[in-house]
Amino acid sequence: MLKFNTKVLITLFLFLNTSIFAQEYRVQIAAFPEQVPFTHFLFSGINDVYANVDQNEINRYYLSENFYSSQEAAEARKMLVKRGFNNAQIIDLVKEKSLCTANDPAAEQGAIYTNINTEHLYIRHFYFGFGESKLSVESKRQLNKIHVKLKRNPQLRAFVQGHTDASGSPEFNLALSIRRARAARNYLVAKGIHSGRIDVKVYGESAPVAINIGVDGTDEPDGRKYNRRVVVVLIDQHGEVVNDVERMRDVPGHLRINKQTLRQQLIYADLKR
Repeated sequence: MLKFNTKVLITLFLFLNTSIFAQEYRVQIAAFPEQVPFTHFLFSGINDVYANVDQNEINRYYLSENFYSSQEAAEARKMLVKRGFNNAQIIDLVKEKSLCTANDPAAEQGAIYTNINTEHLYIRHFYFGFGESKLSVESKRQLNKIHVKLKRNPQLRAFVQGHTDASGSPEFNLALSIRRARAARNYLVAKGIHSGRIDVKVYGESAPVAINIGVDGTDEPDGRKYNRRVVVVLIDQHGEVVNDVERMRDVPGHLRINKQTLRQQLIYADLKR
């Protein structure tokens, strides 16, 4: 009968678990405000691609293969840059999971919210009071930073999204999201950015980042305030979002949209109609 050394078996198990199963790095190829066909990548020689849409309605495209080491991920990113995807990003999955708090549904469901902080973080959220479309002092301060980026980089464009919470009718909320998005656009135009460099898309209440009602069906004002927002993203001449990979840091874990709460919000929206 064969005899096995327990320490050897444990060491072998740990080695296999680390080397074979722990693919700890993901590489984002590109991100776009609008969906692009997979042939966009195929023509560049990139065949194995998967996509998802994040909480800001940004379409993100990744290499299907995850990587065991940062060196392997760096080589993959270098290849992508050579093929024209200058904004390719490396995502440390272990680090991202560690950013999820104990009560964060993302930690339980395996979702990853990336948090790469760079000098060029080209995504901003601006929040509004209930039923309001007037920019706050803080919103104007952030828009001033965006104005500087656009002024210094004439090849960049702004993509402005308008959102609301789920209070009121869908028709009212769509109109309100238009007013909010226009407020951000008009502010940039007034500071000298040509309107042709600013694209606007509105969602009304249809793309929440936080719950509008609690698990017991009661109103959730703390969640609603995160949905009353405008999102501004800067994109390059190829239509790609520039260095924007980030974790949704603002919304506390217990208020975030996940698989269960998304179904609940959809049922709530249907009941209103």
